[in-house]
Amino acid sequence: MIQAISLIRFFTLLAAIGTLAACGGSSGGSSSGSSSSSGTIFSGEDLEGGAVSAVTVASDNSATINFGMVSNSTEYVVAIYNYSEDGSTEAYEVGSSLSSLNPKAMLGKALMAENMTEDFHEMLRQDEASLDLEALRTNSKSGSKALMSAAAMKAATVGDQRTFKVLNSLSSSSTTTITAEVVHISDYCIVYMDTRDTSSLSAADLSTIFENVDERMPDQIARFGSLPDVDENGKALCVFTREVNELGGSGGIVTGYFHAINEFPTSVYSQSNDADMIVGAIPDPSGSFGVAISKSFMMNNIYQGLIFHELQHAQNFNNHYLVNDGDLEYSFLNEGLSHLSEDIQYDMSTAGIENYSRVSGYLESIDSLCITCGASLYQRGGIYLLLRYLYEQAEKGNLPNATSGDDLINRLTDTTNTSVENIIRAAYGDSVSVDGQFRALMGQFGLAVFLSGTGLSDNDQLNFDGIDLRGAADDNRGTVLQGPGINSLSSFPTTSTVANSSISYVELTGEQINELSGTVSIQLGDSAEAGIYLIQTGL
Repeated sequence: MIQAISLIRFFTLLAAIGTLAACGGSSGGSSSGSSSSSGTIFSGEDLEGGAVSAVTVASDNSATINFGMVSNSTEYVVAIYNYSEDGSTEAYEVGSSLSSLNPKAMLGKALMAENMTEDFHEMLRQDEASLDLEALRTNSKSGSKALMSAAAMKAATVGDQRTFKVLNSLSSSSTTTITAEVVHISDYCIVYMDTRDTSSLSAADLSTIFENVDERMPDQIARFGSLPDVDENGKALCVFTREVNELGGSGGIVTGYFHAINEFPTSVYSQSNDADMIVGAIPDPSGSFGVAISKSFMMNNIYQGLIFHELQHAQNFNNHYLVNDGDLEYSFLNEGLSHLSEDIQYDMSTAGIENYSRVSGYLESIDSLCITCGASLYQRGGIYLLLRYLYEQAEKGNLPNATSGDDLINRLTDTTNTSVENIIRAAYGDSVSVDGQFRALMGQFGLAVFLSGTGLSDNDQLNFDGIDLRGAADDNRGTVLQGPGINSLSSFPTTSTVANSSISYVELTGEQINELSGTVSIQLGDSAEAGIYLIQTGL
């Protein structure tokens, strides 16, 4: 049973969240909103009817919740949120000695294809971090020039051919040289097809893909910034080849990539193509070059967001390196922003079609996935969801430093800040503690992830508008989002862990609480920098 949450309690809770935002969180091992040393909240009857409470964590990282005797049918969820700069996973114990959790949802879900994709994109970002940036700043022809549109000089005509060096390995920057032909020219892109693959997409297919790109690209530029335009043609090169399909082989699929080495003159790096360039896979219904993937799925799912996703990487590179003379953005945030850019095709009003499955995987394994530690598909689902949450909060006027969602994206991309600091400075400004504020954000985000779509709250800080976290997604994959995975306790006491930058949800039933005589203790690890919320879900 789901019970509506008291608005009075929510206003009190949100005031506490606001206090955390103002002071940047606590400076000790926990991020509780109270200075009490007892680590105890007295709940009992005042929680009946549904409520959310911030649980005070004592200086020894312990907390005790005194419920009193409750109805056996009452249900609660404890939400433990964790963030520390060192990225550590933290243990917690419900009770007084070791036991184990019985997860309701599959935790630690990992697929070979997901790990393959993570490794590939990590290789790209690490390779980019090792490039001689000063050489590019010195030799770039037009480092901060905005991408031109109708007035752009066309660098090629349909039917022209040229060679490209494209990656042929998931783990190194080795390349294969292909010959590709110009098959389409749009306002923003010159489209090349590997001459071996020209029949894989028709002229009508290409028009469909790139008419959508031309329609949405002005919004992409306004939000994420300009492209480097190192080849001074005002357009990006979009190269489609079977070589991308072959990167994954039979173990998975890479749908496309941006590699910053192509922005450099060939005199600096011989592997470069000296162009603003992204590379994409082709339809392969028979699986001749890797995992079988139909043209209809590529057209309806992959190509819908691929161009925007990969061009965001190019824009991010330009903003950080050439415009602002800064450092490479961390891979997790760079990928999260690219997934957020996929929402542009829906005017940012709802999630891009391929984002639902990534979010679903994240929710299933939410307490074991650190969203600031890597860029696997499901970690990307998590950082995307956090950025989606912040975008919506900015649109609602709930962020102190971003006047709108577009302003938030501008601040995240046109900057020298990187990583978690970039997120906090863009959303909350320069006066807050980065670690404390991000920890508080993870707590509020965790509440929204749990409560959104339940009907428990109509507060706009605790709900998503553009993605239903508890419903079927119309994504041609059969994805059904069921909210976050919740751990149920098979016995007391019990111990588990919560990853960095994540949330662990633990169910407590009224029957279990009464077996413990109405008092439940929680012990966090000695070095944990975590916080706790208690949510009543029903009577």
